[in-house]
Amino acid sequence: MSLKLIFSFIIFVALTVYFTLLNPSDIVVHLTQNLSIKVPFVAFTLVWILLGGLVTFLLTGFKQFKNSFKTFKVARVIKAQEKNTRKSEQLYLQAKNAVASGQDKKGLALFEKILGRQPGHVDAMNQLGNLYRASGQHGKAIDLHKKALRLNPENIPVSFSLAQDHAAAGEHEQEVKILNAILHRQPNSVLTLRKLRRAYQQANLNEKAYLAQKSILPLIHEPAELKIEQALLSEIIYQKGSQLVQSKKFEQAIAEFKRSIRENSQSLPAYITLGDIHLECDDFKAALKVWKAGFRNTGSPICLIRMHRAYEKLGKPGEALKLFKEAIRQSENHAKETLGMIWADLQLKQGETGEALDTLENISDPALPVRLFSLKIAKEKNDTARADEITQSVYDKIADTAIRFQCSQCESAFDRWSGVCPSCSAWSTLTAAVIPSSDRS
Repeated sequence: MSLKLIFSFIIFVALTVYFTLLNPSDIVVHLTQNLSIKVPFVAFTLVWILLGGLVTFLLTGFKQFKNSFKTFKVARVIKAQEKNTRKSEQLYLQAKNAVASGQDKKGLALFEKILGRQPGHVDAMNQLGNLYRASGQHGKAIDLHKKALRLNPENIPVSFSLAQDHAAAGEHEQEVKILNAILHRQPNSVLTLRKLRRAYQQANLNEKAYLAQKSILPLIHEPAELKIEQALLSEIIYQKGSQLVQSKKFEQAIAEFKRSIRENSQSLPAYITLGDIHLECDDFKAALKVWKAGFRNTGSPICLIRMHRAYEKLGKPGEALKLFKEAIRQSENHAKETLGMIWADLQLKQGETGEALDTLENISDPALPVRLFSLKIAKEKNDTARADEITQSVYDKIADTAIRFQCSQCESAFDRWSGVCPSCSAWSTLTAAVIPSSDRS
């Protein structure tokens, strides 16, 4: 019984006593038209007080019973919901495990079962949508992820999934719109910026891709990772320059390629293409300057080949000879052999067999490919003595090697084959290899 009812009952009793004291006589109570009784006013009043109390008690008890029954019903619903939620979470775990183990069909069926039990399960919607996308059902994936976002608009993983849906469907404009909305909520998210950069590249919006990449760089603190991102920035600028070349906007393209080189001095494509543009515009001096810088910074022989062709057009093959000789002199090991063979091949095509052969023979302890190339040139020159000498050196080189078993993982070599590499414990990685004596362990 509430305090309000108790207070009202006390007031009612007080008023009854008050009026009883003022009316001490009997009253006539008519039960029917012919039947009546006299009852003292005090007794009459007390009876009504008791009846009032009884009615009040019954009404209050009924209300409490009604509230209790309602609470019981709510508790039953909550308990059923909790049971359903626990079951759904068990199914969700089973579904994720199925997908993780490559059983996509089983996972898809389980996620659909979860949504049948619990239609508002956002995580299940997200995972099911991803499976739809993976199976090529882009429309169903988009619809399901949109439904999940209506239930939980701030769910970033679902937003990423929806962006991927549009990307898979080739709708890059929608993908960009969603990623920009995510970036607005998470301004310094490197992951979002990388996805946005990729989306811009897919849509051939290279200027926006450049701006996205510029936003990434200040957020990277690991030197190795920063170097990779800087190279990507250079690549994006190069792509923009390539588009300008296709549109015959050479001056603007030149500016972009220069910017690409400033961002990454190792950008070989930018050096080569920039030099090619200068050469097409008959600016040999600018082309040679670019390729020289390219070789100095990258060490790529492609730059030397480009310079050789330019000097030939200028009628200055001697300048190309100086460049190659200096490059060969300053290089070592495999790089020296590669440059020597390239130069020798160029000389051979021009009929300069003597110069080609001298170039290769100036390489100390050359590898078998170099010796075989030298042998080919000597035979073309009809220099039998030198051909016999080179042939003997080839035999000696072969005799100085041994068949061993080398690991494809750690590159260690062994005299006997084994199923497991004795050095790195990799399984089934030992293969037969010819190992020169200088490389034997």
